[in-house]
Amino acid sequence: MVRGEAAGTLERLADNALNRYAIREAGGIPPLVELVKSGSDAEKVKAAGALRNLADNNANRDAIREEGGIPPLVALVRSGSPALKEKAAGALGNLARSPAAGSVEVSGAGVPCVNGTYSQNGTYSQARDSESAPRYVHEASQVWLIRYRLPSGALWWYFADKDELDVDDGDYYRVRVDDTSLEQPPVSGWSLARDGKAPPPVVTFHAVADQLARGNLYAIRQAGGIPPLVELVKSGSDAQKEKAAGALENLADNNANRDAIREEGGIPPLVALVRSGSPAQKKKAAGALERLADNEQNRIEIPVSCAGADIMHGNNTSYWRQHEACAESVFGEVAHCVFVCWFQIIVSATLPRGTYEVSWCVRSAGNWGNEAFSFSLRPAEESVLDAAATVCSPDAAMHPDEIQEALVESGTTGWSLLRVGTVEVRALTADVQAKIWKHSGSWVGPLSFDYVHFLRVS
Repeated sequence: MVRGEAAGTLERLADNALNRYAIREAGGIPPLVELVKSGSDAEKVKAAGALRNLADNNANRDAIREEGGIPPLVALVRSGSPALKEKAAGALGNLARSPAAGSVEVSGAGVPCVNGTYSQNGTYSQARDSESAPRYVHEASQVWLIRYRLPSGALWWYFADKDELDVDDGDYYRVRVDDTSLEQPPVSGWSLARDGKAPPPVVTFHAVADQLARGNLYAIRQAGGIPPLVELVKSGSDAQKEKAAGALENLADNNANRDAIREEGGIPPLVALVRSGSPAQKKKAAGALERLADNEQNRIEIPVSCAGADIMHGNNTSYWRQHEACAESVFGEVAHCVFVCWFQIIVSATLPRGTYEVSWCVRSAGNWGNEAFSFSLRPAEESVLDAAATVCSPDAAMHPDEIQEALVESGTTGWSLLRVGTVEVRALTADVQAKIWKHSGSWVGPLSFDYVHFLRVS
Protein backbone atom coordinates (compact mmCIF):
# COMPACT_ATOMS: atom_id res chain seq x y z
CA MET A 1 0.00 0.00 0.00
CA VAL A 2 2.76 2.46 0.99
CA ARG A 3 4.79 1.69 -2.13
CA GLY A 4 1.75 2.21 -4.32
CA GLU A 5 0.95 5.53 -2.66
CA ALA A 6 4.56 6.67 -3.06
CA ALA A 7 4.54 5.70 -6.74
CA GLY A 8 1.26 7.56 -7.21
CA THR A 9 2.78 10.66 -5.64
CA LEU A 10 5.79 10.41 -7.95
CA GLU A 11 3.44 10.00 -10.91
CA ARG A 12 1.74 13.28 -10.05
CA LEU A 13 5.02 15.07 -9.29
CA ALA A 14 6.50 13.93 -12.60
CA ASP A 15 3.93 16.03 -14.46
CA ASN A 16 6.37 18.90 -13.83
CA ALA A 17 9.56 19.20 -15.89
CA LEU A 18 11.79 20.26 -13.00
CA ASN A 19 10.42 17.46 -10.83
CA ARG A 20 11.25 14.92 -13.53
CA TYR A 21 14.88 15.96 -13.23
CA ALA A 22 14.77 15.97 -9.42
CA ILE A 23 13.22 12.49 -9.22
CA ARG A 24 15.96 11.06 -11.43
CA GLU A 25 18.69 12.78 -9.42
CA ALA A 26 17.16 11.43 -6.19
CA GLY A 27 17.37 7.87 -7.53
CA GLY A 28 13.66 7.47 -8.09
CA ILE A 29 13.79 5.51 -11.36
CA PRO A 30 15.27 2.15 -10.18
CA PRO A 31 12.61 1.47 -7.50
CA LEU A 32 9.84 2.39 -9.93
CA VAL A 33 11.22 -0.08 -12.49
CA GLU A 34 11.39 -2.73 -9.78
CA LEU A 35 7.79 -2.02 -8.81
CA VAL A 36 6.68 -2.45 -12.44
CA LYS A 37 8.44 -5.83 -12.43
CA SER A 38 7.28 -7.28 -9.14
CA GLY A 39 4.66 -5.10 -7.45
CA SER A 40 0.96 -5.77 -7.07
CA ASP A 41 -1.30 -4.77 -9.95
CA ALA A 42 -2.29 -1.59 -8.12
CA GLU A 43 1.37 -0.73 -7.50
CA LYS A 44 2.28 -1.52 -11.12
CA VAL A 45 -0.39 0.88 -12.38
CA LYS A 46 1.06 3.74 -10.35
CA ALA A 47 4.67 2.88 -11.17
CA ALA A 48 3.96 2.55 -14.90
CA GLY A 49 2.19 5.91 -14.80
CA ALA A 50 5.17 7.47 -13.03
CA LEU A 51 7.59 6.06 -15.62
CA ARG A 52 5.31 7.32 -18.39
CA ASN A 53 5.51 10.87 -17.02
CA LEU A 54 9.23 10.63 -16.24
CA ALA A 55 9.90 9.49 -19.82
CA ASP A 56 8.85 12.94 -21.03
CA ASN A 57 12.53 13.86 -20.64
CA ASN A 58 15.51 12.79 -22.77
CA ALA A 59 17.85 11.83 -19.93
CA ASN A 60 15.09 9.94 -18.11
CA ARG A 61 14.32 7.90 -21.20
CA ASP A 62 17.92 6.70 -21.26
CA ALA A 63 17.87 6.02 -17.52
CA ILE A 64 14.68 3.92 -17.69
CA ARG A 65 16.15 1.82 -20.50
CA GLU A 66 19.44 1.36 -18.66
CA GLU A 67 17.59 0.22 -15.53
CA GLY A 68 15.84 -2.49 -17.55
CA GLY A 69 12.46 -0.77 -17.58
CA ILE A 70 11.44 -1.59 -21.15
CA PRO A 71 10.89 -5.43 -20.96
CA PRO A 72 8.49 -5.28 -17.98
CA LEU A 73 6.50 -2.49 -19.63
CA VAL A 74 6.21 -4.59 -22.80
CA ALA A 75 5.02 -7.52 -20.66
CA LEU A 76 2.28 -5.32 -19.17
CA VAL A 77 1.09 -4.25 -22.62
CA ARG A 78 0.97 -7.90 -23.64
CA SER A 79 -0.82 -9.41 -20.65
CA GLY A 80 -1.63 -6.82 -18.02
CA SER A 81 -5.01 -5.59 -16.83
CA PRO A 82 -6.81 -2.99 -18.99
CA ALA A 83 -5.47 -0.16 -16.80
CA LEU A 84 -1.93 -1.57 -16.92
CA LYS A 85 -2.03 -1.94 -20.69
CA GLU A 86 -3.03 1.69 -21.10
CA LYS A 87 -0.37 3.05 -18.71
CA ALA A 88 2.38 0.81 -20.09
CA ALA A 89 1.53 1.68 -23.73
CA GLY A 90 1.73 5.36 -22.80
CA ALA A 91 5.11 4.79 -21.14
CA LEU A 92 6.48 2.98 -24.20
CA GLY A 93 5.19 5.79 -26.39
CA ASN A 94 7.12 8.38 -24.39
CA LEU A 95 10.21 6.17 -24.24
CA ALA A 96 10.17 5.98 -28.04
CA ARG A 97 10.00 9.74 -28.52
CA SER A 98 12.87 11.40 -30.34
CA PRO A 99 14.23 14.76 -29.22
CA ALA A 100 14.02 17.34 -31.95
CA ALA A 101 17.15 17.68 -34.03
CA GLY A 102 19.02 20.66 -32.69
CA SER A 103 17.80 20.22 -29.11
CA VAL A 104 20.03 20.58 -26.06
CA GLU A 105 20.00 18.49 -22.89
CA VAL A 106 21.40 20.13 -19.74
CA SER A 107 22.08 18.27 -16.50
CA GLY A 108 24.13 18.62 -13.33
CA ALA A 109 23.76 22.39 -12.94
CA GLY A 110 23.74 23.70 -9.40
CA VAL A 111 20.88 26.03 -10.35
CA PRO A 112 18.04 23.49 -10.84
CA CYS A 113 15.91 25.57 -13.22
CA VAL A 114 18.73 25.45 -15.78
CA ASN A 115 18.57 21.66 -16.07
CA GLY A 116 16.31 20.03 -18.65
CA THR A 117 15.66 20.01 -22.37
CA TYR A 118 15.99 23.06 -24.63
CA SER A 119 14.58 23.17 -28.15
CA GLN A 120 16.00 25.41 -30.86
CA ASN A 121 13.62 28.31 -31.42
CA GLY A 122 14.82 30.78 -33.99
CA THR A 123 17.41 33.43 -33.25
CA TYR A 124 17.86 36.24 -30.76
CA SER A 125 18.82 39.50 -32.51
CA GLN A 126 20.36 42.45 -30.70
CA ALA A 127 20.16 46.04 -31.96
CA ARG A 128 23.85 46.57 -31.20
CA ASP A 129 24.85 43.31 -32.86
CA SER A 130 24.42 42.59 -36.54
CA GLU A 131 24.65 38.85 -35.86
CA SER A 132 21.65 36.71 -35.16
CA ALA A 133 22.24 34.51 -32.14
CA PRO A 134 20.97 30.91 -32.01
CA ARG A 135 18.30 30.65 -29.32
CA TYR A 136 17.19 27.58 -27.38
CA VAL A 137 14.14 27.64 -25.11
CA HIS A 138 13.75 25.48 -21.99
CA GLU A 139 10.82 23.04 -22.10
CA ALA A 140 9.41 24.26 -18.78
CA SER A 141 11.31 27.03 -16.96
CA GLN A 142 11.74 30.64 -18.05
CA VAL A 143 15.30 30.14 -19.28
CA TRP A 144 16.91 30.80 -22.64
CA LEU A 145 20.21 29.42 -23.89
CA ILE A 146 21.55 32.00 -26.35
CA ARG A 147 24.71 33.24 -28.02
CA TYR A 148 25.21 36.90 -27.25
CA ARG A 149 27.81 39.58 -28.05
CA LEU A 150 28.53 42.09 -25.32
CA PRO A 151 29.08 45.82 -26.10
CA SER A 152 32.81 45.16 -25.65
CA GLY A 153 32.71 42.80 -28.60
CA ALA A 154 33.27 39.63 -26.56
CA LEU A 155 31.14 36.68 -27.67
CA TRP A 156 29.49 34.58 -24.97
CA TRP A 157 26.97 31.80 -24.57
CA TYR A 158 24.49 32.47 -21.77
CA PHE A 159 21.82 30.71 -19.78
CA ALA A 160 19.59 33.73 -19.28
CA ASP A 161 16.20 34.50 -17.73
CA LYS A 162 14.03 35.20 -20.75
CA ASP A 163 11.55 37.30 -18.75
CA GLU A 164 14.23 39.63 -17.32
CA LEU A 165 16.94 39.41 -19.92
CA ASP A 166 20.04 41.34 -18.83
CA VAL A 167 22.90 39.26 -20.08
CA ASP A 168 25.45 42.02 -19.54
CA ASP A 169 25.29 41.17 -15.85
CA GLY A 170 24.43 37.56 -16.49
CA ASP A 171 21.55 35.52 -15.17
CA TYR A 172 22.88 32.01 -14.68
CA TYR A 173 25.87 30.43 -16.43
CA ARG A 174 28.06 31.76 -19.22
CA VAL A 175 31.10 30.78 -21.23
CA ARG A 176 33.22 32.95 -23.51
CA VAL A 177 33.94 31.64 -27.02
CA ASP A 178 36.44 32.99 -29.52
CA ASP A 179 35.10 31.01 -32.47
CA THR A 180 32.48 33.22 -34.11
CA SER A 181 31.28 30.30 -36.22
CA LEU A 182 30.24 28.27 -33.17
CA GLU A 183 26.54 27.60 -33.88
CA GLN A 184 26.20 25.06 -31.07
CA PRO A 185 26.54 25.60 -27.33
CA PRO A 186 29.88 24.36 -25.96
CA VAL A 187 29.96 21.19 -23.87
CA SER A 188 32.08 22.56 -21.01
CA GLY A 189 33.76 25.67 -19.68
CA TRP A 190 30.62 27.17 -18.09
CA SER A 191 30.98 29.43 -15.06
CA LEU A 192 28.32 30.93 -12.83
CA ALA A 193 27.48 34.41 -14.05
CA ARG A 194 26.02 35.56 -10.74
CA ASP A 195 27.93 35.97 -7.48
CA GLY A 196 28.67 32.75 -5.65
CA LYS A 197 29.48 29.26 -6.86
CA ALA A 198 27.44 26.35 -8.12
CA PRO A 199 28.31 23.19 -10.06
CA PRO A 200 28.50 23.93 -13.80
CA PRO A 201 26.08 22.24 -16.19
CA VAL A 202 26.83 19.35 -18.51
CA VAL A 203 25.56 20.25 -22.00
CA THR A 204 24.71 17.68 -24.67
CA PHE A 205 23.85 18.93 -28.12
CA HIS A 206 21.55 16.56 -30.03
CA ALA A 207 22.37 17.07 -33.68
CA VAL A 208 20.56 14.03 -35.11
CA ALA A 209 17.40 12.99 -33.33
CA ASP A 210 17.21 9.46 -34.78
CA GLN A 211 20.63 8.56 -33.42
CA LEU A 212 19.55 9.59 -29.94
CA ALA A 213 16.33 7.62 -29.96
CA ARG A 214 17.94 4.57 -31.58
CA GLY A 215 18.65 2.92 -28.23
CA ASN A 216 15.02 2.90 -27.09
CA LEU A 217 13.56 2.28 -30.53
CA TYR A 218 15.78 -0.78 -30.85
CA ALA A 219 15.21 -1.92 -27.26
CA ILE A 220 11.40 -1.80 -27.51
CA ARG A 221 11.44 -3.78 -30.76
CA GLN A 222 13.91 -6.33 -29.35
CA ALA A 223 11.76 -6.74 -26.24
CA GLY A 224 8.82 -7.72 -28.46
CA GLY A 225 6.93 -4.47 -27.95
CA ILE A 226 5.52 -4.02 -31.44
CA PRO A 227 3.11 -7.04 -31.67
CA PRO A 228 1.17 -6.24 -28.46
CA LEU A 229 0.94 -2.56 -29.42
CA VAL A 230 -0.50 -3.52 -32.82
CA GLU A 231 -2.96 -5.81 -31.06
CA LEU A 232 -4.06 -2.94 -28.79
CA VAL A 233 -4.67 -0.73 -31.84
CA LYS A 234 -6.84 -3.51 -33.28
CA SER A 235 -8.89 -4.52 -30.26
CA GLY A 236 -8.12 -2.37 -27.24
CA SER A 237 -10.34 0.14 -25.51
CA ASP A 238 -10.55 3.66 -26.92
CA ALA A 239 -7.91 4.90 -24.46
CA GLN A 240 -5.64 1.92 -25.17
CA LYS A 241 -5.96 2.43 -28.93
CA GLU A 242 -4.93 6.07 -28.59
CA LYS A 243 -1.88 5.26 -26.44
CA ALA A 244 -0.83 2.32 -28.63
CA ALA A 245 -1.19 4.35 -31.85
CA GLY A 246 0.95 7.08 -30.29
CA ALA A 247 3.59 4.52 -29.35
CA LEU A 248 3.64 3.11 -32.89
CA GLU A 249 3.90 6.66 -34.25
CA ASN A 250 7.09 7.23 -32.28
CA LEU A 251 8.46 3.73 -32.92
CA ALA A 252 8.00 4.26 -36.68
CA ASP A 253 10.84 6.78 -36.56
CA ASN A 254 13.30 4.22 -37.94
CA ASN A 255 13.28 1.81 -40.87
CA ALA A 256 13.60 -1.46 -38.96
CA ASN A 257 10.56 -0.59 -36.87
CA ARG A 258 8.59 0.51 -39.92
CA ASP A 259 9.21 -2.92 -41.42
CA ALA A 260 8.24 -4.65 -38.19
CA ILE A 261 4.98 -2.72 -37.84
CA ARG A 262 4.00 -3.59 -41.41
CA GLU A 263 4.91 -7.27 -40.93
CA GLU A 264 2.81 -7.43 -37.76
CA GLY A 265 -0.22 -6.15 -39.70
CA GLY A 266 -0.17 -2.71 -38.10
CA ILE A 267 -1.12 -0.65 -41.14
CA PRO A 268 -4.79 -1.73 -41.61
CA PRO A 269 -5.86 -1.00 -37.99
CA LEU A 270 -4.13 2.38 -38.12
CA VAL A 271 -6.00 3.16 -41.34
CA ALA A 272 -9.22 2.11 -39.61
CA LEU A 273 -8.52 4.56 -36.77
CA VAL A 274 -7.91 7.40 -39.22
CA ARG A 275 -11.23 6.63 -40.88
CA SER A 276 -13.43 6.23 -37.84
CA GLY A 277 -11.56 6.88 -34.61
CA SER A 278 -11.87 9.75 -32.17
CA PRO A 279 -10.06 13.01 -32.99
CA ALA A 280 -7.18 12.05 -30.69
CA GLN A 281 -6.97 8.55 -32.21
CA LYS A 282 -7.05 9.97 -35.73
CA LYS A 283 -4.18 12.33 -34.93
CA LYS A 284 -1.96 9.58 -33.53
CA ALA A 285 -2.81 7.07 -36.25
CA ALA A 286 -2.29 9.63 -39.01
CA GLY A 287 1.11 10.51 -37.57
CA ALA A 288 2.04 6.82 -37.48
CA LEU A 289 0.95 6.27 -41.09
CA GLU A 290 2.87 9.33 -42.25
CA ARG A 291 6.07 7.94 -40.76
CA LEU A 292 5.37 4.41 -41.97
CA ALA A 293 4.96 5.76 -45.50
CA ASP A 294 8.60 6.87 -45.46
CA ASN A 295 9.36 3.23 -46.25
CA GLU A 296 8.63 2.44 -49.92
CA GLN A 297 7.38 -1.04 -49.02
CA ASN A 298 4.65 0.38 -46.81
CA ARG A 299 1.98 1.15 -49.36
CA ILE A 300 -0.75 3.09 -47.60
CA GLU A 301 -4.00 2.01 -49.25
CA ILE A 302 -7.30 3.24 -47.87
CA PRO A 303 -10.41 1.58 -49.34
CA VAL A 304 -13.73 3.16 -48.37
CA SER A 305 -16.88 1.12 -48.95
CA CYS A 306 -19.49 2.40 -51.39
CA ALA A 307 -22.17 0.48 -49.50
CA GLY A 308 -22.13 3.20 -46.86
CA ALA A 309 -22.03 6.06 -49.35
CA ASP A 310 -24.42 8.99 -49.70
CA ILE A 311 -26.50 7.85 -52.71
CA MET A 312 -29.29 9.76 -54.44
CA HIS A 313 -32.47 7.63 -54.09
CA GLY A 314 -30.31 5.02 -52.35
CA ASN A 315 -33.19 3.98 -50.08
CA ASN A 316 -35.45 3.20 -53.05
CA THR A 317 -34.93 -0.48 -53.87
CA SER A 318 -36.39 0.03 -57.34
CA TYR A 319 -33.31 2.12 -58.12
CA TRP A 320 -30.57 0.89 -55.75
CA ARG A 321 -29.66 -2.10 -53.59
CA GLN A 322 -27.22 -0.21 -51.42
CA HIS A 323 -26.04 -3.14 -49.28
CA GLU A 324 -26.08 -6.03 -51.72
CA ALA A 325 -24.10 -9.04 -50.46
CA CYS A 326 -21.11 -9.85 -52.64
CA ALA A 327 -18.51 -12.53 -51.88
CA GLU A 328 -16.00 -10.84 -54.21
CA SER A 329 -16.19 -7.52 -52.35
CA VAL A 330 -13.46 -6.32 -50.00
CA PHE A 331 -16.24 -5.44 -47.54
CA GLY A 332 -18.64 -8.30 -48.33
CA GLU A 333 -21.22 -5.94 -49.77
CA VAL A 334 -21.51 -3.47 -52.65
CA ALA A 335 -23.72 -0.60 -53.72
CA HIS A 336 -25.68 -1.92 -56.72
CA CYS A 337 -27.42 0.50 -59.06
CA VAL A 338 -30.44 -1.25 -60.62
CA PHE A 339 -31.68 1.33 -63.13
CA VAL A 340 -31.69 5.13 -62.72
CA CYS A 341 -31.76 8.33 -64.72
CA TRP A 342 -30.49 10.78 -62.09
CA PHE A 343 -27.30 9.28 -60.67
CA GLN A 344 -25.17 10.49 -57.74
CA ILE A 345 -22.93 8.71 -55.26
CA ILE A 346 -20.63 10.42 -52.74
CA VAL A 347 -18.00 8.61 -50.65
CA SER A 348 -16.28 10.42 -47.77
CA ALA A 349 -12.86 9.54 -46.36
CA THR A 350 -10.46 10.83 -43.72
CA LEU A 351 -6.92 10.81 -45.11
CA PRO A 352 -3.58 11.33 -43.35
CA ARG A 353 -1.08 13.73 -44.85
CA GLY A 354 0.20 12.76 -48.31
CA THR A 355 -0.67 12.66 -51.99
CA TYR A 356 -3.15 10.00 -53.14
CA GLU A 357 -4.27 8.52 -56.42
CA VAL A 358 -8.05 8.08 -56.26
CA SER A 359 -9.95 5.33 -58.09
CA TRP A 360 -13.42 3.80 -57.96
CA CYS A 361 -13.56 0.00 -57.81
CA VAL A 362 -16.49 -0.98 -60.05
CA ARG A 363 -17.70 -4.13 -61.76
CA SER A 364 -16.19 -4.20 -65.23
CA ALA A 365 -19.45 -5.19 -66.91
CA GLY A 366 -22.25 -2.62 -66.72
CA ASN A 367 -24.48 -0.27 -68.62
CA TRP A 368 -23.16 3.30 -68.38
CA GLY A 369 -25.72 4.70 -70.86
CA ASN A 370 -24.66 7.12 -73.58
CA GLU A 371 -24.02 10.43 -71.74
CA ALA A 372 -20.99 11.66 -69.84
CA PHE A 373 -20.50 11.23 -66.07
CA SER A 374 -18.86 13.89 -63.92
CA PHE A 375 -16.20 13.10 -61.30
CA SER A 376 -14.97 15.33 -58.50
CA LEU A 377 -12.67 15.30 -55.47
CA ARG A 378 -12.95 18.01 -52.87
CA PRO A 379 -12.71 18.76 -49.13
CA ALA A 380 -15.74 17.47 -47.26
CA GLU A 381 -16.18 20.74 -45.34
CA GLU A 382 -14.86 23.59 -47.44
CA SER A 383 -16.02 26.14 -44.87
CA VAL A 384 -13.89 24.50 -42.18
CA LEU A 385 -10.81 23.24 -43.98
CA ASP A 386 -8.10 25.60 -45.09
CA ALA A 387 -8.24 25.51 -48.88
CA ALA A 388 -4.45 25.24 -49.01
CA ALA A 389 -4.52 22.13 -46.82
CA THR A 390 -6.30 19.93 -49.39
CA VAL A 391 -5.51 20.21 -53.09
CA CYS A 392 -7.64 18.14 -55.48
CA SER A 393 -7.61 17.42 -59.20
CA PRO A 394 -10.08 19.55 -61.17
CA ASP A 395 -13.54 18.15 -61.84
CA ALA A 396 -13.57 15.87 -64.87
CA ALA A 397 -16.09 14.28 -67.21
CA MET A 398 -15.86 10.92 -68.94
CA HIS A 399 -18.02 9.53 -71.74
CA PRO A 400 -19.27 5.96 -71.24
CA ASP A 401 -16.94 4.77 -74.04
CA GLU A 402 -13.95 6.26 -72.16
CA ILE A 403 -15.12 4.65 -68.93
CA GLN A 404 -15.45 1.22 -70.54
CA GLU A 405 -12.02 1.53 -72.15
CA ALA A 406 -10.42 2.52 -68.82
CA LEU A 407 -12.12 -0.39 -67.05
CA VAL A 408 -10.89 -2.93 -69.58
CA GLU A 409 -7.33 -1.58 -69.27
CA SER A 410 -7.27 -1.58 -65.46
CA GLY A 411 -8.37 -5.12 -64.71
CA THR A 412 -9.69 -8.43 -66.02
CA THR A 413 -11.00 -10.08 -62.84
CA GLY A 414 -14.54 -8.80 -63.19
CA TRP A 415 -13.73 -5.71 -61.09
CA SER A 416 -11.66 -2.75 -62.20
CA LEU A 417 -10.21 0.45 -60.75
CA LEU A 418 -11.41 3.57 -62.53
CA ARG A 419 -8.81 6.26 -61.78
CA VAL A 420 -10.35 9.73 -61.46
CA GLY A 421 -7.63 12.01 -60.08
CA THR A 422 -5.39 12.89 -57.16
CA VAL A 423 -5.74 14.62 -53.83
CA GLU A 424 -2.95 16.14 -51.75
CA VAL A 425 -3.51 16.46 -48.00
CA ARG A 426 -1.13 18.99 -46.43
CA ALA A 427 -2.65 19.02 -42.96
CA LEU A 428 -2.15 16.08 -40.56
CA THR A 429 -5.55 14.74 -41.66
CA ALA A 430 -8.35 15.97 -43.89
CA ASP A 431 -11.86 14.83 -44.83
CA VAL A 432 -12.28 14.35 -48.56
CA GLN A 433 -15.28 13.50 -50.75
CA ALA A 434 -15.17 11.55 -54.00
CA LYS A 435 -18.26 11.99 -56.15
CA ILE A 436 -19.73 10.59 -59.39
CA TRP A 437 -22.88 12.13 -60.79
CA LYS A 438 -25.12 12.51 -63.82
CA HIS A 439 -28.31 14.52 -63.34
CA SER A 440 -30.13 14.05 -66.64
CA GLY A 441 -30.31 12.09 -69.85
CA SER A 442 -30.30 8.37 -70.51
CA TRP A 443 -31.00 5.69 -67.95
CA VAL A 444 -28.06 3.65 -66.64
CA GLY A 445 -27.70 0.32 -64.87
CA PRO A 446 -27.00 -2.22 -63.77
CA LEU A 447 -23.76 -0.91 -62.20
CA SER A 448 -21.97 -2.15 -59.06
CA PHE A 449 -19.59 -0.12 -56.89
CA ASP A 450 -17.36 -1.79 -54.27
CA TYR A 451 -15.15 0.95 -52.83
CA VAL A 452 -13.17 4.13 -53.48
CA HIS A 453 -9.45 3.41 -53.42
CA PHE A 454 -7.03 6.02 -52.01
CA LEU A 455 -3.41 5.02 -52.72
CA ARG A 456 -0.70 7.15 -51.12
CA VAL A 457 1.96 7.85 -53.73
CA SER A 458 4.04 10.42 -51.86
